[in-house]
Amino acid sequence: MSTLHVENLKGLSSGGNANKIIVPSGQTLHATGHVIQTVSTNLGADHSYSSSSTAETNILTLNITPKFNTSKVLVLCNLGLYLNSSAAVSRGDLGIRRDSTLVRGRDDAGGEGFFRDSSGHFKSYMTVFNFLDSPATTSAITYKAFHKGNDYNAGGHFSQHYTSMSLMEIAQ
Repeated sequence: MSTLHVENLKGLSSGGNANKIIVPSGQTLHATGHVIQTVSTNLGADHSYSSSSTAETNILTLNITPKFNTSKVLVLCNLGLYLNSSAAVSRGDLGIRRDSTLVRGRDDAGGEGFFRDSSGHFKSYMTVFNFLDSPATTSAITYKAFHKGNDYNAGGHFSQHYTSMSLMEIAQ
């Protein structure tokens, strides 16, 4: 293997690709800290729930296949929640899973992720999960934002206007 040492790379100043440095098809440029790929999704319609079940319900799911096993994945997730229950207390947990592994939030249905107190007022919440994950794989992975209720949870919904998830693979 040979090594080329240079201080600067500069594209040609004229022609159809003026001032560009082109990496040929089938080749990759690996620069630490650069975004390699981005995927994103939004909630297509309001996601409502009305059960007191402690079962986990996915709100959003998004897949990414990292190109390098050393890459990190920047997870940006916004969850717009409106509790519209008539219960005196409404509780639940929110979290993010990478495949089956909990990477952020809670999943014990203890009810501390969000709540509606006994004042009788409805509550709106914007929950944000932004973090840098280290999946250490080049296999396809799925990130899932989820909700888990508890016995007090009577109802609410996640708003399509405020609920989204983006994943960015960052070279290391």
